[in-house]
Amino acid sequence: MNVPPARPGARDGRVAFAAGAAALVGYGALAPGVPGPGDAAELTLCLAHLSVPHPTGYPPYVLAGRVFGVALTAGGASWPLAANLWSAAGAAVATGLFTRVALALARPAASGAASRWTPAPALAAAALLATHPVWLAAATTAEVHAWALAWTAGAAWLALSLAGGGAPAPAARGWALWGLVCGAGLAHHVTSVLFAAPLTAALALRARRAGALRPAHVGAAGAAALVPLSAYVFVALRAFRPAPGQWPLLEPSWASVAAHLAGGPFAARYLGGFAPAADERVLLDATVWPYLAGGLCALAAAAAAARATTRAPVVTALLAGALLQAGFSLVYAVPDPAAYLLPALACAFLGVPAAAGAAGALPGAALAATLALPAAAAPGWTRIHAARRARDLAVEARIVELWRTLPIERGVVLWNDDRLAMLELRQRLHGERPRLVLANPAMLTWRAPRAALARVLGADPLAGLALRDERDLARVPAHVAAVTGLPVVDFAAYARGEPPIVPRAGAPRRAPRAAPE
Repeated sequence: MNVPPARPGARDGRVAFAAGAAALVGYGALAPGVPGPGDAAELTLCLAHLSVPHPTGYPPYVLAGRVFGVALTAGGASWPLAANLWSAAGAAVATGLFTRVALALARPAASGAASRWTPAPALAAAALLATHPVWLAAATTAEVHAWALAWTAGAAWLALSLAGGGAPAPAARGWALWGLVCGAGLAHHVTSVLFAAPLTAALALRARRAGALRPAHVGAAGAAALVPLSAYVFVALRAFRPAPGQWPLLEPSWASVAAHLAGGPFAARYLGGFAPAADERVLLDATVWPYLAGGLCALAAAAAAARATTRAPVVTALLAGALLQAGFSLVYAVPDPAAYLLPALACAFLGVPAAAGAAGALPGAALAATLALPAAAAPGWTRIHAARRARDLAVEARIVELWRTLPIERGVVLWNDDRLAMLELRQRLHGERPRLVLANPAMLTWRAPRAALARVLGADPLAGLALRDERDLARVPAHVAAVTGLPVVDFAAYARGEPPIVPRAGAPRRAPRAAPE
């Protein structure tokens, strides 16, 4: 009995599913039970309390992550572990979809039979992504970047499917599906527009050239996009009914909601520069820039070589999106820009299978080099990740130790650092030091956090203190102690061995009313 061979698409789907399943097991095993650096503690609190994090709020991440976390914590997992595993789940989806895209691009773009070595460049690209230290961090700690890359890979796969489906252009149902996916990306992270725009342009241009673009198609895409975008209603609801651990600048007003969705103070503070931390600069130089440059050159060559095929507009759009994403990262002055480069880096890794597919097959030497690259890079990359993870865990342990040894039970703890969320997590999720009031002095320069702290302390913490620039923030702890009569710990100073600030004898003493929400 003759059994017909499996269709390439079905076979690729099984391989991609296996890659995603392996990623879920691997990244899940690597996920720690404590919050990581950056925004991890804040996002963990938001998942635990269903509250809104920093702009733009990431409502799909929070809403779906809350359901995921409740299921895991019901089984005995801690919220930090559940939040980290939520990223591992996103990384598994991203890995599967990325592998599917890579396999599709590795197949000959023009007519020609695939060989048994055809999938090799795609699997090499998947291995490069899976073991990259920036990706390993995003895949195993509570952050939004794993799900952002899952969206990018999913959008790329859908665009390839719509462009190569045999019809000259997507039908109305295809455009509706495309709008739904684009809306989901924008609801999760606004930088998705950097890929959504060129991919949409590629599909629309192809449809227009075929005379198959209709106003109804545009309407179907726009209407479908509104469905996931409606998740932003969550931000508005929480603005007027806040939850614990919420972003303190989100006030109960429509103007504040609009500002939050537009990026809030992040756009004003970070846009227009490039300022990675010293260790981040080393990471970029060693593991990102060389592969990004080489891979995008390969992707450009693939787009040019396959320009007469249906995949060429999509490959060109991915190249454009990667360049836009890299450009954005170069003018976004956060200390950790590497994670923002992940979508561009993933597209760079797609350059090898795309070039192989455009050429029909790689020469023997090029194929051998392609297979050797992940084998050569992975050991060093995993060592880099292990060293950075060990450092982060040591820092987290030190912070917890300092927190537990604070010499006051009632008073105010000030820390001008995003890692203040780690202390808040210990207080809210572990019930530690409930009589301490936590605040970031830099946030007190904003009206809403200052008013919230004044309600808790019974006095304006900055009354009579003029703050002209960040150097004046060093004066805040002593001033708060004088105004409230409470002992104040400058957490950064305490880490250097300095004692708490005790108010002068005779200063008015106030009891905090409750921990701020």
